[in-house]
Amino acid sequence: WVERNVTSCPNDPQLEPHIDTFHSVVKMWVYERGVVTAQTGPLHYRRGSSRNTPTKLQWMYNVSLPPAYDAILEPSLRFRVREMTTATEEVDGSDESCSAMHHDGSGNSNNDVVVVNIPRDDMDRDRPVLPLDSFERTLIIADTSGIHHRGQAVPGTIRTTVRLESGNDGGLPRVNPFIWDGWDEDGI
Repeated sequence: WVERNVTSCPNDPQLEPHIDTFHSVVKMWVYERGVVTAQTGPLHYRRGSSRNTPTKLQWMYNVSLPPAYDAILEPSLRFRVREMTTATEEVDGSDESCSAMHHDGSGNSNNDVVVVNIPRDDMDRDRPVLPLDSFERTLIIADTSGIHHRGQAVPGTIRTTVRLESGNDGGLPRVNPFIWDGWDEDGI
């Protein structure tokens, strides 16, 4: 475990709702009571959004089509809130979630900018994950295949957490889910 300081800045890509990958993957943080607050920009998470519904799977497929800039650069898949439309569908864990279309509104791959329908009021569904009041430290375990993002804080605010030292930004090592090497019975 290592201590990590995060300084809030206005153009931080972690402020945008995103998923880290298409399959379950775990990241862990330790929040200290009184150090991590709603004002320091804690993790926000949309409950139920880790479920791979048919609509979420279609959205992931659409945003992974070429040129798929986000998937290549980071490789998180981001919901571009700045390009919101007036959609009636909500992004959550239900079958109506993660509606995606391309810039022309067709839903077809045309190598254009991806626009995701997230009603402005829907951002209120992302809840901050805060330390438990009755404990000095709280272990946060999040499946980051669900919709999550860093919370807003005044620019320059420093949030200190303890993270798993893994080389994967607090997550367990990711292995290729398509390669099966069999069970390691000696390692169990």
